[in-house]
Amino acid sequence: MIVRFSAFVLPLLLGLPALAEGRSDAFLDLVGRVPSELVAPGSEPRFPQVHFADHAAAAALVATLPPRASPDPVQSYGPYARLQTPLAVQVAPGLEGGWEPRVGFGPLDIRASLVVAAPPHQAMLLRLADGSAEGIAPALLAAGYEPGVRDGVDALVRNPEDFGISLGDRHIADPFGGALGAASRVLLDGSLLLQANNWPDLLAMAQGPGGVSGRSQPDLAALAAVLDRPDWGDAALIQAVLWPEQAALSRGGHGGLPPWRTALMADLATGLETRTLVLFSYADRASAEAAAARLEAGWATEPMAAGRSLREITETEAETQVLGDGPFVAVLSLRAPTEALSGGWPVNGPFVRLLTAQARGDLMLFGPA
Repeated sequence: MIVRFSAFVLPLLLGLPALAEGRSDAFLDLVGRVPSELVAPGSEPRFPQVHFADHAAAAALVATLPPRASPDPVQSYGPYARLQTPLAVQVAPGLEGGWEPRVGFGPLDIRASLVVAAPPHQAMLLRLADGSAEGIAPALLAAGYEPGVRDGVDALVRNPEDFGISLGDRHIADPFGGALGAASRVLLDGSLLLQANNWPDLLAMAQGPGGVSGRSQPDLAALAAVLDRPDWGDAALIQAVLWPEQAALSRGGHGGLPPWRTALMADLATGLETRTLVLFSYADRASAEAAAARLEAGWATEPMAAGRSLREITETEAETQVLGDGPFVAVLSLRAPTEALSGGWPVNGPFVRLLTAQARGDLMLFGPA
């Protein structure tokens, strides 16, 4: 069964420029609930990966593509044709109707998501469309979840052992760790779904905004303020990756930036143009200015581990500046037209290439000095 997303996206088209106002709101709404031990610099477990996606903004963006003469898979995959979210690996069975019987909602019911991977910790926060959460509890109970209570918090639980694996619970159409049969705890708060593979993380998320560490809060606020600046025109925030650990970006390499506190790579876009922002927070202006100068000096000239400069990897020129009044933010900005992959799927080319380089540990210019 192919699921079309026109009904999902039509109400968004008229308001696409308005998405530029308060770009960071949906991101802050979700990241503010993440437990500090998962995103605080220097915490354990090390090297967390935090990926935010605004599915509503991505769907509106995809819908602005010119019509094609031949059937286009973008029409079926909707926002997932534009997103690199970890959820995308399970989209095919979800769009074919496999999610609803298992979890009570479908991929196109998600308006925004935040996926945290800090092995063995796994957590997910989903902002769902109004009314789409009604079938979740019945579906989970039918799939083998049981009611559970911990510290006064009610949730639906699969596998009472935190971080546990149960091979009998594996199911390809289960976004909550079903491919591995991973333990799962699910909590609904109106249209917000919280899910984790252990009780402590779920309880921390259930406390509401303010879960990130005190050190990260002002840094995240400073990064969000840069995202919300009018400098970027009507571009909407499509997705973002939070980097709390500098060493995670460089596989043993050095010669990068002065030690930053928190970093964020953001994908902003209009229908025809993309802008990738890479933001690094610093406590003092001198360090931020040194970072911006280092980025400018090394962007086109210094080879990464793959033997190419970031200019060659991204195929984009870079602009740098320092913004903010403290924390201060070193800003790297990349502008590029929207690219089309095979099948006509739209992407932000520089963002995707930097994401790939990160997976290889090939971002030495962003890593430790």
